[in-house]
Amino acid sequence: MVILPLLLCAVPLVAAWGATDMIGNGRWITKNVAKCPDDSKYTTKLEISRKKVNRTHDGFNLNGDLDFVLDNEHGIFIDACKYMDGGCKPYQTFADDCACCFLKKHAESNMVEIFTKAGIDPPDCPIPKGALVVKDYVFNYNALPEKGIYGTYDAKIYLLQPKVGENPPEKIGCVLLTLQFENETD
Repeated sequence: MVILPLLLCAVPLVAAWGATDMIGNGRWITKNVAKCPDDSKYTTKLEISRKKVNRTHDGFNLNGDLDFVLDNEHGIFIDACKYMDGGCKPYQTFADDCACCFLKKHAESNMVEIFTKAGIDPPDCPIPKGALVVKDYVFNYNALPEKGIYGTYDAKIYLLQPKVGENPPEKIGCVLLTLQFENETD
């Protein structure tokens, strides 16, 4: 459940750094939302689909099942690459020990709307274990920043289990987001 709002806040974050000659006004487009290539190794499974509503809006559906309470102990790790020079080159990483805190900081209004659609009351963390269903969440790209770094990006968004002792947190879920920031005149 937390992955969908994380996807939406990842859009402007992924392109927050780069060469200044590639920055300008433009628009964001989600090209694809998919399972990570190594999806079978993750214990948390989410099915996310996207459908185009119109030029400025996409609709998202999410189905999943949490076998744990997702709270402030769960983290997030985003690993982004940018397509250039014949491949997707490492570009930027983001991490936070608290996925819920990350959401509140970067996408609180989206988080509240998505959690409300999922029947989470109050629409905040912790997220109780059980079935998670969001249907027809409409995302308005016009709400995103108008300036960005032109290009196409892949972002692997990982949900992390709580840290145990000195061991690093384990990746328990992953979604692959492909997005593009293109010049307004293209």
